[in-house]
Amino acid sequence: MRRDLLYLSDISEAADAIRRFIGGIPQDAFMADELRQSAVLQKLIVIGEAAARLGPDLRNRHAEVPWPDVIGFRNMAVHAYFSVDWSVVWFTATRDVPALQVAVQRMQDLEAVSDSTISDTRSAIRAQGGPMKSYKYVILGGGVAAGYAAKEFAKRGIAKGELAIVSADTTAPYQRPHISKEFIRGEETLDDILINPANFYEESGIDLWLNTTVTRADLAQKRLHTAQGDEIGYEQLMIANGCRARTLRVPGAELGNVLYLRWMPDVEAIQKAAKGAKQAVVVGGSFIGMEMAANLTQMGVPTTLVFPEGRVWQRFFTPEMSDFFQRFYRAKGVTILPGAGVTAFKGQGTVSAVVLSDGRELPADLVVAGIGVVPATELWEGTGLALQDGVVVNEYLETNLPGVYAVGDIARFPETTFGRERRIEHWDTARRQGRAAAANMLGDHEPYKAVPYFYSDVFHMGWEFWGDTEGADQVVHRGDLEKGPFTAWWLKGGKLVAAFTIDPPQEGMDKLVGKWIRKGQALPADKLADPSVKLASLE
Repeated sequence: MRRDLLYLSDISEAADAIRRFIGGIPQDAFMADELRQSAVLQKLIVIGEAAARLGPDLRNRHAEVPWPDVIGFRNMAVHAYFSVDWSVVWFTATRDVPALQVAVQRMQDLEAVSDSTISDTRSAIRAQGGPMKSYKYVILGGGVAAGYAAKEFAKRGIAKGELAIVSADTTAPYQRPHISKEFIRGEETLDDILINPANFYEESGIDLWLNTTVTRADLAQKRLHTAQGDEIGYEQLMIANGCRARTLRVPGAELGNVLYLRWMPDVEAIQKAAKGAKQAVVVGGSFIGMEMAANLTQMGVPTTLVFPEGRVWQRFFTPEMSDFFQRFYRAKGVTILPGAGVTAFKGQGTVSAVVLSDGRELPADLVVAGIGVVPATELWEGTGLALQDGVVVNEYLETNLPGVYAVGDIARFPETTFGRERRIEHWDTARRQGRAAAANMLGDHEPYKAVPYFYSDVFHMGWEFWGDTEGADQVVHRGDLEKGPFTAWWLKGGKLVAAFTIDPPQEGMDKLVGKWIRKGQALPADKLADPSVKLASLE
């Protein structure tokens, strides 16, 4: 019965996704949107695969499921299919968008076909060309690292069909930081945030396996097995499947509208909930929490920000900097409650209140939690990979298994600048490591060296941060936080280890800081603190 519910869930989610993809879309817009077409096709495949596995008896017991019926798609001589109750529904290959929009609302004209026809149709519809496909290079994961790795592979001129990106996401790789900024507010479109243009992958000969979940990895045989029953072979593998959102494990956490932000479906859920929300609570005082508190406020939802730490962005900021941002947020209308943990959620089906550690109850019909992430290493357990808070790699981003690399949020790598192993969960590291690993897979054998870099944008105020404050024994503030410009500098034994600026960077700071941190530049604190002393003169 558990598999039964899993397949039904897959079908329901895919049908809902198709409705979103085609809702209100004019015919000409759909025909010009290859990404949207690809997303619909992938969802049809999911429906077909899942429903075919249900079996007649189970299908009969779930006749109440709102199955979509005939759905037209593209001018192709193939059909997608799925079983419904005792019959099989055909998806006729057309680009008739009105038919698409009507079809997902009702069932009609059901037609049974033979098992052999189903088998033939399954083979015809697979975008990847069959149940087994092998590549020279495979990237597992469709995030930032994958998008920039694809850039590097294409730049080097790989042959058509040598590279595949296998992603559980429904869209091509996009700039993930944007979904917690302009995109979620509706100020950017998907095209605006794509890492590569829509036609890039086809023109570069790169196969995109979207909406594809890998359920088992056989690294000894160099095979990946998918939930859809496919087997993907490779010669070299790049692991880029990242992290999953850390979830709150308190009573009521399963209630509706208790949400997290990690990928595109989360964006859609938050946008939908925000439209009717009267009061939001955001949990977490770091990147996602701070950005979502700003977003929801800008979207017109009264918002309270709660977090257990004593101040916001405690990992990066000095107390003075945290105090400035907390006052800045309050001036924008955000209620801020530091030192407040969440012990429970209340509600009937949907959240209606948040219970804090001090006993207070906050009314809320929308909760967004940004409390960190957890490396998605479950797939790699028992495969022979070295795992320790992620997938362990060497300076070349290669794992303990030859030909297997790991990059981005999931990779625990030796950070040469500071002489320690760590994971970094940010865009800049993902994009740099994606390109570096691709180059090494192609034979460069160059160690990865980069100074950690982070940024954020809140209420249209941006800031940037370089380095690592761990072990710093002195902090120097330069300028005025209230009036600007302002920068902060962390020193260890007189040598620069980290720096911060409120945008825009002053005096070419963005060009100097990385170089200074890499070489351990000694900087006099008194001159750093004096805005009249030009930064360039300190070299």
